[in-house]
Amino acid sequence: MIDEDALAAAVDEALRRGAGQAEAYATWSRFLEVRAHGGRADRVRLAAEGGVALRAFHGDRAGCAYAPLPAAAAPPTTRALAAEAVANAACASADAWRRLPDPASAPPLPGLVDPRLDDPGPGGPRPGNPALGAAALDDKVALCLDAERRALRLDPAITLVDEAVYAERRLDVAIHNSAGLRARYRATTCALYLVVKAGSGDAAASGVASTWARGPAGLDLDGLVARACRRAIVQQGGCRVPSRRMPVIFEAEAGADLLKMLAPALGGDAVRKGRSRLAGCAGAVVASPLVTVIDDLGFLGGPAAAPFDDEGVPAQRTALIEAGRLNGFLYNEYEARAAGRRSTGNGWRRTWRLQPELRPTNIFFAAGAGSADDLDRATGDGLHVLRVQGAHNANPVTGQFSVGASGYLVRDGRPAGAVRGVAVAGNLFDLLWDIDAVAGDLTFVPKLAEKRECCGSPAFRVRELVVGGGDGR
Repeated sequence: MIDEDALAAAVDEALRRGAGQAEAYATWSRFLEVRAHGGRADRVRLAAEGGVALRAFHGDRAGCAYAPLPAAAAPPTTRALAAEAVANAACASADAWRRLPDPASAPPLPGLVDPRLDDPGPGGPRPGNPALGAAALDDKVALCLDAERRALRLDPAITLVDEAVYAERRLDVAIHNSAGLRARYRATTCALYLVVKAGSGDAAASGVASTWARGPAGLDLDGLVARACRRAIVQQGGCRVPSRRMPVIFEAEAGADLLKMLAPALGGDAVRKGRSRLAGCAGAVVASPLVTVIDDLGFLGGPAAAPFDDEGVPAQRTALIEAGRLNGFLYNEYEARAAGRRSTGNGWRRTWRLQPELRPTNIFFAAGAGSADDLDRATGDGLHVLRVQGAHNANPVTGQFSVGASGYLVRDGRPAGAVRGVAVAGNLFDLLWDIDAVAGDLTFVPKLAEKRECCGSPAFRVRELVVGGGDGR
């Protein structure tokens, strides 16, 4: 679907019309979602979309123009794009920090594509044929139904499978610019989500789990079913939780949600705007020695992996916090120039219709050793959080947060009754100091509807947090 000759022609036309620099960015994505419930598929959703964004630079001014694919590949559209981008640059406000990155070659990143999903099938990819691969739709329905059957057979306490959802995404990205960059990559990702219910009546509880891979064969069905069922079973019933401070164990997915709250404070844009409490702390110890936070676009173990970002900057591994010490911050090209730094490869477009902005890629807490169950056994008494709600409510400047939590109490190192409706509150920056144990189960939560910003975490324990309200069920 992406015509690289058309991208090169758009750049050349912008230069011919007076641009000092120009960049053509194109993306094409195809998405499939299958939902099963009650032994049959009850929803299938197919979507495909993409487009070209042309940026023209004239001195300190930049202008943009956009067109959808496949129309953007037609010569008249290419000429119109260039004319519009150059005209927009002429009337834009001057901004000395908006420039193309210095030329750099990104090496290939093998392992991003599952061939069965990358093959568009008969007729090739087009708006009327958005199927994602040669792997039959029936096989993907069968995956959902298999997960449903396994869950119902695993334990008699499992009374219902609310839904099993399979999703897959195929992404194609290309960038050409006047600095000599010619780059392209393709990536495939698929995921399976499972929601089960244990028990009945007031004691019933739900368990949620997910697994992801580059292709269906890599999905861990056994692990998915075991995690979802365990989480439902352990949350049956309930007990009252008096408000107090106690040790809190965050399961991997809950830890990833906490990292998502912290991530804005690690961006160069937040530092420049005075919106990060970590501003001015580079080189200082800001966390427990057990805490290492990494952003790594080239990490194949993360769903957002790619050889370069949406500005063509090669993938990098950035150790933001290493053994508790803050090394630095994330930058796209704009924020890097503003700070006198180099881009860390964090320039991302939420869609092809928007300019690049600063975003994390595969950002994660580094793993320790052992399992979440090992943390329970080592804790004695505390709260084990399986999921958090309202993780977007943290203040990136002060670090204050309060989230809803579901999980169970731990007594003498063992599960001792479910809790629901409780709130866990504290300060993110204090929490980093109070992490005193980290498991080895690094997990990324796949969000295939979003192109980037995938947070990962192992389970970890915080020495103590305020836990309040909630009387279970």
